Amino acid sequence: MLASMPQIKNLYTHLVENRRAELNEWLSRYKRLSQDVSTVRRALADGKNIQNPATHADTTFASQSNPWNAFAECLIYARSNGISSRGQSVLSSAKFQDFIKDPQFVGALADLITDPSRNNVITFETAWKGAQVKYQANANPLLFNRTVAACTANVSTTVNNAAFESVYHWLVREGVIPKHPDPNASWYDKNLQVMEELHRLFEEERKSDKPDKPDEYLLSIFVWQLFEYISNPFTLKKQVVKYGPPGTGKTYTAQQNARQLFDIWATKYESFFEPPVLRDQCIKVVQFHPSYGYEDFIEGLRPVLSSNGQPQLKLQNGVFKEFCRRAGVWELQVYGIPEVGSGACRKVV
Repeated sequence: MLASMPQIKNLYTHLVENRRAELNEWLSRYKRLSQDVSTVRRALADGKNIQNPATHADTTFASQSNPWNAFAECLIYARSNGISSRGQSVLSSAKFQDFIKDPQFVGALADLITDPSRNNVITFETAWKGAQVKYQANANPLLFNRTVAACTANVSTTVNNAAFESVYHWLVREGVIPKHPDPNASWYDKNLQVMEELHRLFEEERKSDKPDKPDEYLLSIFVWQLFEYISNPFTLKKQVVKYGPPGTGKTYTAQQNARQLFDIWATKYESFFEPPVLRDQCIKVVQFHPSYGYEDFIEGLRPVLSSNGQPQLKLQNGVFKEFCRRAGVWELQVYGIPEVGSGACRKVV
């Protein structure tokens, strides 16, 4: 397991530290919601009722006409709340109102906020399923997970079950964490394990005085970044189409993503390549337009000057053929990487 520490820390550097400008808005909203939940937790500990406006007096919902409704909406119903978007999980406005007026559901939510322990998570899940049946609502596991994640940073913001499982199995496969001893472990149980292990691996960094040290919020976001870039890699998406009006950064972000993915790959495999593979050799921007032909993309005759200064035609590689030529050279070196080359081939056979 210790052998994976440099790799996971390098990934954190690439995916979080080097991309803080992109992640700061998410981080700010995440922290703001967590602070509101903590404020409500203190009020509940003082004996206040969660539906009482006074409970939300020091939160960002205090100015709302119905602070409890606004707080619950952010926690459960909102399209995006600082933890994650709700994706395809939809709870209708009417059924949401039914949920937050149901005494059993509200009581279980208050207990979860007060103490987000495993027992209270199970109790809240029971209340959620009870309300789902009672009011004929969809199951919406993502909304349930998102509500739990808002109540404790001990679980990550990766609230989609399939996405989290993808990250979890990658972490186990890479030796970052051991497989959970309980074969029936839930999303919550596995999340606790992942976050506990990340806290341990980054213990030294978490003790530093750096303002951008890897706190529980950044480590939680890190789990989602692992899903987007590593366990669900760009390379499995075959092709990605970015669309939008001119000047919105499509080309820039595509180049940034390509560089990011190359740097992550190089961190792990660059020692197998001699001479080293250079990033600029692997990334090329091609603009297809009416005058861009076969000769530009594959190969064609180009006018050049000979050694005596006379013009002549010479066959030259286009962009794509040049990429193929380089790939042919690198293929022999890739074969020497045990997990992706010769070793992987032997395992398949």
